[in-house]
Amino acid sequence: MSVVVYIRPEDGLLNISNAKNQLRYFAEIGLIISSATKVYFELNEVRSEDALVRYLETLCTFPFKGMFMLSSILIFLCIPCRLLQLRVAEDILLIVCLPMAWSYLFFFFKGMKSLGAPIVMIGKMLSEDVLRFILIYVIFLFTFSKGKYLQVQLQSR
Repeated sequence: MSVVVYIRPEDGLLNISNAKNQLRYFAEIGLIISSATKVYFELNEVRSEDALVRYLETLCTFPFKGMFMLSSILIFLCIPCRLLQLRVAEDILLIVCLPMAWSYLFFFFKGMKSLGAPIVMIGKMLSEDVLRFILIYVIFLFTFSKGKYLQVQLQSR
């Protein structure tokens, strides 16, 4: 995924005129195939008997795996954006996908002696504290935006 993002040209995403663009196309095809494979294996894991509950527990205790799955799914949304030539939408999707994909490395570093405890702590903070903060922030955002909207409406009368 990093190669795909790093060698993106500023214009002409559908152009295959030079070796750099050909390398990018092969990397993009590999990225789509690997994302499809990952989603397929995860769905097979969830389909097994009573595995959905365990899978959701894994996502709650370690959100980096869920973030990687979300990035794999968002990769598929880049395909229609490319075909419809929605460059900005595709760039936004890749900007969101890249950090989520890299965060999956934390899932494997969890087993290392020197990195395991801090990574588990970061995962707990993301799944508990940051999620709670985002929920409170969204509530305040909606209430204040509705209040500001009503204030503007009353002033315009």
